[in-house]
Amino acid sequence: MTLTNNLVILRIKLNVSCETLSYILEEKNVFVGRSTLQAWENGRNQPHLLALKALSEIYCVTIDQLAFGDCSKVNIPAYNGPVKYESKRNSGAQIIAKKISDQKLKSNIKTN
Repeated sequence: MTLTNNLVILRIKLNVSCETLSYILEEKNVFVGRSTLQAWENGRNQPHLLALKALSEIYCVTIDQLAFGDCSKVNIPAYNGPVKYESKRNSGAQIIAKKISDQKLKSNIKTN
């Protein structure tokens, strides 16, 4: 088995989408998007070492198994966590909106 095959097999066994997996990786301080995960699964790119380490922890396999083994026989429980995560990444618009709401809150407190 190849790394790309193992990435697809294990994600399907975990029963998550690429988007959900990207949020799970974000919790492990690996910030990659859905398109990056798809590129890894399609063989267009390869994950860096920190991503491989995080993926091996998520899938409960060694990096060796992930890269060179046959993960079709690996038993992992399906993921039962939240399907949609609130991203830790803030866009510029989110930061500005937060500042505005904080300012309004402060002005309401001063007037009351």
